[in-house]
Amino acid sequence: MNGRVALNDGQLLIKRIEPSEVPRAAEMYVRSMVTMLRAILRPNQIRDEKDYRNHFVAKIVKNTDVWVAVRGEQLVGILAMEDDWIDQLYVDSVAQRQGVGTAFINKARLYCRHGTSDCTGMEGSIIWTRRRLQL
Repeated sequence: MNGRVALNDGQLLIKRIEPSEVPRAAEMYVRSMVTMLRAILRPNQIRDEKDYRNHFVAKIVKNTDVWVAVRGEQLVGILAMEDDWIDQLYVDSVAQRQGVGTAFINKARLYCRHGTSDCTGMEGSIIWTRRRLQL
């Protein structure tokens, strides 16, 4: 698999994150986290955006295998794998329902088959895979 997935409006590239992409990925992570947390927490329970940005850079990028989805010059998704688990998966709102999440799931399956992790049973149904990958 070369990492390219055809979408309705062009090409989607799934690849490992490059250092130059970390700031854009961190911004997407912050937007996603804050949007989600606003729906479930009180405003005083939400941390400063800087804290979420720092967490992404210091913990997620350093401790997981981070992949990004890029369409043209636009970063549209983030996938963080840890062993045979999906640790984080975010798709930017402008790219939702366009196959980005599915492309990430397929990448995770391939990652498990060819990586160092034992993903026995990963070739099973997507429902089993979602449980196995903690989605």
